[in-house]
Amino acid sequence: MQTRKNLLSLLLLIVPIAALAAEPILTASTETHSPDERIPAEEIVEAMLQTAQPEDLESLASCTTEQGLTTAQTRSLFSSVALPRLSTTERIHFLRPALQPYCFTFYGAHLFRYWLIAEREQAGAKHYAVLWSGIGDAFEVLPAISHGQYSIRETNCTATACRTRELRFNGQTYSDAHCSRTAFDKSGKEITRDEPCS
Repeated sequence: MQTRKNLLSLLLLIVPIAALAAEPILTASTETHSPDERIPAEEIVEAMLQTAQPEDLESLASCTTEQGLTTAQTRSLFSSVALPRLSTTERIHFLRPALQPYCFTFYGAHLFRYWLIAEREQAGAKHYAVLWSGIGDAFEVLPAISHGQYSIRETNCTATACRTRELRFNGQTYSDAHCSRTAFDKSGKEITRDEPCS
């Protein structure tokens, strides 16, 4: 009986580590499409726009005009991917600015903005809300699950190094779980070191 308990304890330690080491469910970067990207539903884009800054809305309106799009066609400036369901009443959508047609509003010199939009069903109606918003060079949705949501990884790079943050859902929002920094030493060897997230 004690051996069985020890094996179970060991298994419970190994499974989360294996999940963290598994391939990401979704990978996105500034200049790369993610598999299964499509033009998002209007409600997904609208949920994000409800949280956007006034200057972003003005810039997006300029893009829409320059591209000759109607307000209803604004969603074509974005791409989304529906993540595998973790619940029968909720689905999470990854949202990002499209690569084509290109709109500069949600891009930087080498980074892009992205959002996780929760689609929730309540009393037969669908409601949409921003679960997470970020900005960086790369973004991944990981197979590890915390409080009913996928863990995520963000990477931001400068000319000399990249900083990576893994975040886990705490029941309310995402919070830092692990951070690291990758740089090259004088010989050109890539070195990754853990560092405090703060």
